[in-house]
Amino acid sequence: MVRRGGSIIVTQKDKTGDPQIDAKTDQSLDVLKEVIESSCPGRGALYGIEIYTKTAARMRELDLPGIGKHRVEQSFSAGDTVRYGLDGHVRTDFIYRNGRTSAALIRAIWDRKAGRAKLTSKRVRELSGAVGVDDSVPVIEIHIDRGIAVKNHIFVILPLG
Repeated sequence: MVRRGGSIIVTQKDKTGDPQIDAKTDQSLDVLKEVIESSCPGRGALYGIEIYTKTAARMRELDLPGIGKHRVEQSFSAGDTVRYGLDGHVRTDFIYRNGRTSAALIRAIWDRKAGRAKLTSKRVRELSGAVGVDDSVPVIEIHIDRGIAVKNHIFVILPLG
């Protein structure tokens, strides 16, 4: 994404080919753009934390079908949800399921990044393993500076100016 004159421009955005997942990515991107555009300009770790926190709060507030309030910043270990802070847990930024129950099939995982951080193959394996899905489930990176990348599936970039 590039920020020009108070608006965010997406510079690259690939698709998974699944219209429901791509629609959730678009909704997530809209939330991120809304948060960035309504926030004071900034840089660094504290700015990233502020954007993450506001984005998570807005996602919960919207209670999007398949994501809901409880699949935002959810912690997992060995395929089960666990309390935040449990030793060895892995936290997703948000996940999309085919329904509202914890038994519903997981369709996609999103991981937000900022600064120099990026979604590595190791992190994709860590997220997939903790959540209990195979590599057919896309893990999608939403990067405040570089954009959206669906690892093993799509890539979308959001640089800020």
